[in-house]
Amino acid sequence: MMLVTGQDSSYLFRGRLKHRKKITYILSMVIMKKIYLDLAGKKHSLYNEITNFPPDGYEFINEQISLDKISNNISNIDLFYSIQKELLNKVMPVNLVKAYLDRNKKIPTDVDLTYSSGHLIFREEPWLLDLEFVTHLTGYSYRHFKRYRQSVEKVLRSENCKKIIPWTDAGKKTIILTIKDKEIIDKVETVHLAVHKKNFTKLYDNDKIK
Repeated sequence: MMLVTGQDSSYLFRGRLKHRKKITYILSMVIMKKIYLDLAGKKHSLYNEITNFPPDGYEFINEQISLDKISNNISNIDLFYSIQKELLNKVMPVNLVKAYLDRNKKIPTDVDLTYSSGHLIFREEPWLLDLEFVTHLTGYSYRHFKRYRQSVEKVLRSENCKKIIPWTDAGKKTIILTIKDKEIIDKVETVHLAVHKKNFTKLYDNDKIK
């Protein structure tokens, strides 16, 4: 029988702990979590940062179905985008309507979480929401928000909605001042926009006066 002293057991424990950390690290590199980026129209350049530089162990995908492609193509046409912004949004919250129409959209089956860009998710799946202000969800119209408040709050209150991340503290304040439901407020946390530092050399042209 081999006797294990206190010092030996300490070495054995540290060895196992080190081994366990190594296994965890290897698994985190192998088991990549997939996040589905769900856009309501054309892709804003700010989302290039998270798709091009995701956190370690995560991958962002943005596979579009036919309706997404049609919506994206229309949004990229300046005339139609202006019509939507200036005319259609006065009649109805276009992004809320599209979100409801997407309730039967089939997303990739191997996705762990949906990352929603400024619109609600009516599907039965885990998701989080980023937004600028609370009215982002209803075409930046407080009139529309008041009209559809109950529907909006019902979806935000659901267990599927895991987190609500406004871009700024000012945006967070609009949610807190507008929505009084504690269950929803507890999901709100500001995540500021950020970009990677770019190294460059500034060139000066002394011949030109600006």
